[in-house]
Amino acid sequence: MIYRDCLWPMLLLLPIVVNAGQAVKYSATDPQAIALPPQAVLEVRVEDVSRAGAHAKLIAQATIENPGRPPFLGEIDVDPPLLREAASFSGDLPCADCEAIRYRLNLFPDRAFYLGTAYLGRGGRETFDLGSWDLSSNGRILILQGGTEAPLLFRVSSPDALTKLDLQGDDIDTALNYSLRRTPTFERIEPRLPMRGMYEYMADAGLFTECLTGQRWRVAQVEDNLALERAYLRARSRPAEPVLVSLEAGVEVREDMEPDVRRPMLVPYRFMGVSPGAACAERFATLSLEDARWRLTQLQGEPVLSGEGLRVPELMFDGNGHRLYGSDGCNRLTGSYELERGQVRLDKVGAIRVACPDDDGMQRRFTEVLARVESWNLLGRQLEFYDARGQRLARLEAISAEDQ
Repeated sequence: MIYRDCLWPMLLLLPIVVNAGQAVKYSATDPQAIALPPQAVLEVRVEDVSRAGAHAKLIAQATIENPGRPPFLGEIDVDPPLLREAASFSGDLPCADCEAIRYRLNLFPDRAFYLGTAYLGRGGRETFDLGSWDLSSNGRILILQGGTEAPLLFRVSSPDALTKLDLQGDDIDTALNYSLRRTPTFERIEPRLPMRGMYEYMADAGLFTECLTGQRWRVAQVEDNLALERAYLRARSRPAEPVLVSLEAGVEVREDMEPDVRRPMLVPYRFMGVSPGAACAERFATLSLEDARWRLTQLQGEPVLSGEGLRVPELMFDGNGHRLYGSDGCNRLTGSYELERGQVRLDKVGAIRVACPDDDGMQRRFTEVLARVESWNLLGRQLEFYDARGQRLARLEAISAEDQ
């Protein structure tokens, strides 16, 4: 709880557990019990701080103008989250050369997903993908990052409905139905596909932690398990050391070693290889504004090319002091920024001018766009700026370590 528009002590922050759809009651006071000046604004925020090492995510917020004299009492309605437990969605989406594309989607609270797709009318079998999901910073877009390079994007129309978006994160311009609906009960997908993960063998049992989902399963001692165990024993340098392996496998609910216990297990249908000394890459998650260096990829709807010899605008945001640094492709940029309820204000963005060509007007257009930014959104590794009407002005992408 914060006072704005006046200098005043911070109020008490309390850790709470919030359930979906409930109203959070708050009570705030000040030891001096002095009435606030008329221009004061009381801001109450509910934030998700459950993810270790990640920036807090805003869940709900209330603003009270001229709150008067403490104590302050009130409630904030918390919208139902996308899910609190495993959920499944399904739907038949339009297809250009088949009857429909049947989507089946499992979402898990640990941010893992399984996806099955089948082209109806072709006679082909269902294909699978798995990976990690996250929400955009405004909570309106679901991002599925699986084994393919480009993520799948869905608009969260409601906690029970997802609408597929195009690759740019925009609504598909059609009257056809692109929605998936939540099923009344959870319908588990048992995916089978090539996987990579960390394998270890201890206490007469193999354990596999899949790279894209971070999920960990006991390995069933069937199919090609013997080849997997032998390759691991040759590759490890010490007992129980995790080793990166590749295999074609399925995640299936089977009886475990304990009687009458059934749980998801990894079924190793075909061992493919082992990579001693290697490890899984960092798991996908939506970045925070200050986590990365951002390179311009789209300006006012037009793609921005990057590559050797090309000067492309970049930005960095320093959370200490809310300072902005970067380049318009030639000139160095500095300024400051403020974030509030999904809004962003870029202040005093100035350029240190140097002599350089600007044949296509990129530098001028980029600085003009920055002056019009009113709001922002983060989708995985992409940052988008919007104007006051909600029109997208620019898209930037986080620069990977190898590109820096």
